[in-house]
Amino acid sequence: MALTDGWVFLSITALIAIGVFLNGVRFSRMRKNPFVGRSLFGQPIQGGELSIRHIQWIGKIQMIFAPIFLLFAVSMTFGFFGPVEGITIIKFN
Repeated sequence: MALTDGWVFLSITALIAIGVFLNGVRFSRMRKNPFVGRSLFGQPIQGGELSIRHIQWIGKIQMIFAPIFLLFAVSMTFGFFGPVEGITIIKFN
């Protein structure tokens, strides 16, 4: 099974969409900014100045666009946009 197989592509993009959606749920339920005072490799993490309202808004945006991304990937793998170079289209024959 190659990475150009439609089922492999669809399963990977489905896992990515599920992860982004769950991250959006996490962000939309936050009650305080998790980035305040944190650093990564000695550098401060950007976003520490964001209000909690903005962080919850980012989570809601992720929850909206993750299913749209999945629908786009499904339409690509089933060939709704025509043949896609590098992906074997899924057919139910």
